[in-house]
Amino acid sequence: MKAARHLVALALLSASPLVSAPFAMASIPQITMGATSVKVQPCVGDAVARPRSYVISCADANSSITAMSWSVWGSISAKGSGKYTFNTCTPTCVAGRFVNDPAMVTLGSPKSGPHGRVFTKMFVRYRLSAKRQVSLTVMLPLKAFTNPLG
Repeated sequence: MKAARHLVALALLSASPLVSAPFAMASIPQITMGATSVKVQPCVGDAVARPRSYVISCADANSSITAMSWSVWGSISAKGSGKYTFNTCTPTCVAGRFVNDPAMVTLGSPKSGPHGRVFTKMFVRYRLSAKRQVSLTVMLPLKAFTNPLG
């Protein structure tokens, strides 16, 4: 399976060998556990704090984060774990199968949007195999998408 087949247009893929503990994440500042003023804007609907799931590829839902559990949620960043669910798109996306891999998620770059402060970047790290892990950087929307036809 080619890793690039399940990426969304806004995601940047970089595969890196494991060099330390599984899912070692970049250092982020420790922040208050109870802060919920910053939220995440999903494809449609209202922004939410501590979502249990998040669709990454809004057009076709071929990639998402599910079964999320958040260990840190603050005003600068949030950290959690869950499952990265994606379509293998092999031989095509219609005929592909969905796979779930354990993932670590970090949210960052909060910005003010029309409905308050929202995180605008999602960093996802998951295992591609026993010796490799994959990192995705996803740009998140400031506001929900709307139907241009009304």
